[in-house]
Amino acid sequence: MKKFIKSSIFLLLFGLIYSQPTVAVLDFSANGLPDYEVETLVERLRSEIPNTKAMRLVDRKMLENILKEQGLQQSGCTTEECAAEIGELLGAQFMISGSVGKLGSTFSVDAKMVSVSTGEMTKTKSVSFDGTVGGLLIEMQILAWEIMDLKAPQPLLLQRAGGNGVDKKVTVAVMDFDPRGISMLEARTLTDRFATELDATGRAILVDRRSMNEVMQEQGFDEAGCTSEECAAEVGALLGVEFMINGAIGKLGDTYTIDAKMFEVATGAAEKTINSVVHVKNTSVSSRSSSIWDYFNDSSGDRTRVGMGSGVIISRDGYIITNNHVIESATTIEVTTNNNKSYKAELIGKDEIADIAVLKIDSDDTFPYIRFADSDQTKIGEWVLAVGNPYNLTSTVTAGIISAKSRDLNDYDSKNQSFIQTDAAVNSGNSGGALVNTNGDLIGINTAITSGTGGFVGYSFAVPSNVARKIFEDIIEFGNVQKGLLGVTGFGLNSRNADELSISLTEGFYVNDVEPTMGAALAGIKKGDVIMSLDNIKISKFSDLSGYLSTKRPGDIVLVGIIRNNKNLKIKVKLEKNENVDFYGMQLKNISKEELNQLGIEYGVKVLNHRNNTLYRMGISPGYVLIEINGNEINSTADISEFLNDNKINQMTFVSPAGEKEKLIFE
Repeated sequence: MKKFIKSSIFLLLFGLIYSQPTVAVLDFSANGLPDYEVETLVERLRSEIPNTKAMRLVDRKMLENILKEQGLQQSGCTTEECAAEIGELLGAQFMISGSVGKLGSTFSVDAKMVSVSTGEMTKTKSVSFDGTVGGLLIEMQILAWEIMDLKAPQPLLLQRAGGNGVDKKVTVAVMDFDPRGISMLEARTLTDRFATELDATGRAILVDRRSMNEVMQEQGFDEAGCTSEECAAEVGALLGVEFMINGAIGKLGDTYTIDAKMFEVATGAAEKTINSVVHVKNTSVSSRSSSIWDYFNDSSGDRTRVGMGSGVIISRDGYIITNNHVIESATTIEVTTNNNKSYKAELIGKDEIADIAVLKIDSDDTFPYIRFADSDQTKIGEWVLAVGNPYNLTSTVTAGIISAKSRDLNDYDSKNQSFIQTDAAVNSGNSGGALVNTNGDLIGINTAITSGTGGFVGYSFAVPSNVARKIFEDIIEFGNVQKGLLGVTGFGLNSRNADELSISLTEGFYVNDVEPTMGAALAGIKKGDVIMSLDNIKISKFSDLSGYLSTKRPGDIVLVGIIRNNKNLKIKVKLEKNENVDFYGMQLKNISKEELNQLGIEYGVKVLNHRNNTLYRMGISPGYVLIEINGNEINSTADISEFLNDNKINQMTFVSPAGEKEKLIFE
């Protein structure tokens, strides 16, 4: 088979990223506007392009570096020929350029897309907008979709300013008013008239009554009994609206009385959440010791470090989920609730790879807590709230939408990331805080942002609640995280590697190898199969697969949907225990007797990958076998456990893939 197929998963995942057509966005010219405003608007256009999934955006720094090298200026590059020239230097297929102007209160945006290969315009788009720069930012996001001949997502269209751009339309659902002294039919007739007049104001987008009734029936709600704000908020969350209206209509004699109330769905969610999100303060004191890490880091002297973050109370007795990096190396941990009460907390357990830690408040008090939602059921475009303590500002709430799922921020590291991506503002101190739906239920733990400055610039990322919940339950029940393995390796498909494999599929997970003794092989999965689903949940890429498996344990049975020779098959696979261990930046696995014999050794554990730059410089790479630590034989990954907390490791012995023994001594 072709050499490409034999290449590493690293290279194959690299191909996954770069399979899309590439586009670069030049700075737009400014007419009657300050340059910084135009830069902000164009940056919003750039940040929205990856969400379209139609093209891959060329990094702005790469664009600027090439322009600098060639002595070119963006500001003077207004022709198709110039844009095509720059695009050719970048290796991009398309270029977007344009201008932003303002005359009176009217903004105008003219954008064009140029094909680099032909030097001709493929698409133009003009926007005329009366309103504010804030409203124009939404228009720039919509433009990113429309210039690629795509319809913008409904949440963006709902954010678009109504009328002439001055007033924003809100989404509203009107529930049947409760009848008091009149028939239900009469109450519904009057409610309908109320809704009709509300719609006529042009200030609201009303949810169709039929849609609301269908949702209520599906959830088993009785509208006649759904008169509380809590019930109405739950219905509103399911409908995805911003506001709910309900009330009562009564009659006494000839006199009618009408009581109506309107409330914000998201506000109820925020109020439910802020009391369950705590401020986490960790203090760590490190001292010089003769450890291997001192050799790597050249550290010396005692140091005290104070870190800040957030945490989410998930049980009445005070269990908290936060990020591992929030409490990493903590000597003491203190949490402060929304009512300004402070408590000591204990670290119960952690998963460094998933960046999740579990704490327990040292108190007999009872605490408000957040319920888990099923993060697998979240949808792109769904409204969410981020609650945390950025910059030590307690109980901060920001809103946004889910813009992507199963997002991996680094395809080339050893971490199986599968984040929920949102545009809710998250900054330093938000880490470990709650991402909730409009019902106030937990769908994620805010973990990371993409930023060149350290501040929020458009997107944030959260560990899905299903993953966090499973880690919490594992730690409480077993004392550590139970990870179930399918027993396959491979890569996500795209058009490029599909051509190399001579297959028509461009989505799914291609099985490149099967561990012969594990569940997948025993169930009949073979090399060349393409995994399309797990338990009927679609698998398009590697992060979909790893993200779903992160919610499973050894012994769980998963229904694997595959395509083999153009046939759809469903195979039940029992997940196996993950016996791999992380040790000083290395991921180690047990090695087969056949591999030991090939190397001429009797024992050892294999290095799958590592993130230790010092070991890398010393020549230790994936495929090496670790056979001794401090002169002690390493027969399996179980032998590593006694060294995990050892600060006096001064010697490791490895065997290279060529069978050569290499001893490393750390002084």
